[in-house]
Amino acid sequence: MPSSKEYAMRRSALPRVGLVRGVAVVLGLTLVLAGCGGGKDAETGPITYGGSTWLGHYPAMVAVEQGFFEKAGVDVDFKSFDTSSARMTAVASGDVDFASTGAVSALSLMASGDDSFVLIGSQDKYLRQEGLVAQRSVKTMADLRGKRIGVPFSSSSHVILLDMLDKAGLDPKKDVKLVNMDGTDMVQPFRSGQIDAATVWQPSFAELRKLPGAHVLGYDTDTSFFKQYGFAPGPDVLVMRKEFVEDQPERARKVADAYFQGLDWLKADAKRAVPVLTGYTKLEAKEQQDYLADVTWLGKDDQVKFMAADGEFVKSLDDLAALMARHKLIGQAPKVGDWVNTDVYSGG
Repeated sequence: MPSSKEYAMRRSALPRVGLVRGVAVVLGLTLVLAGCGGGKDAETGPITYGGSTWLGHYPAMVAVEQGFFEKAGVDVDFKSFDTSSARMTAVASGDVDFASTGAVSALSLMASGDDSFVLIGSQDKYLRQEGLVAQRSVKTMADLRGKRIGVPFSSSSHVILLDMLDKAGLDPKKDVKLVNMDGTDMVQPFRSGQIDAATVWQPSFAELRKLPGAHVLGYDTDTSFFKQYGFAPGPDVLVMRKEFVEDQPERARKVADAYFQGLDWLKADAKRAVPVLTGYTKLEAKEQQDYLADVTWLGKDDQVKFMAADGEFVKSLDDLAALMARHKLIGQAPKVGDWVNTDVYSGG
């Protein structure tokens, strides 16, 4: 498992990473440590949001920088993590109260039996932000047979790759060689020919496409999952610590309300948000604006219906969990509806 090192600087430039193998082991350790004391002060201490520079965290960045949390009377710290697994482990241990994460990492914890968190929503739909990039010699999916493909294991990109291989009739265990690597580590192996293709998200996806001879074999929008549900495998979800929602319901509602004020501000005029976001992402203004153009934001009023336990989104997460179980990324697939809680949208 990669390091669970985290960076508390609000304006860090860490990439979005979705590796979640070994979460259960780390989680068990952190829960033991959390039980030894030193927890947050209920009702008075700062609230911690767990994020990174991935686009799913943009509303939280805006809510911090534009003062929406402060105006709501809640003190929120933005803490960046280098992996989704580290972020979710921090939620489970009580060090993070509120976070966005790719669904794959959340499903992995659910499958391990962890119920320390709840799903409260999904803030975005993004298009063509992940995909499979290949060398010039790999012209079609069929040409991948016998080739080496870099991908962060147990991530949304891993699921996208498995879906594409399934559609092409390629067995991921027999017909290709999958190489586990972080997105930030892919450029040099691709350039030197150590890997023949790679599947990853932005900004590494864009960096690979700039290399000589590189071309896209498929986007997240080419997956069977997208064609069925209208969004990419491993969509972003919003999670809160279960004890936070149950023991501090008013504060939890204020946090959710201020977060979605940030989202609405971003949605109303993405261009004005660029200088706010680049302080975190370190992207060039034009590149930042291009990323924003491919995102559809889902507001507070969308959440209760969107997260209905018998609704299409939750059903899609059940199907995603089943796919992960089929490929042995997790054990038994969890029933996602058991983790849904939209109480933060009532009574506020």
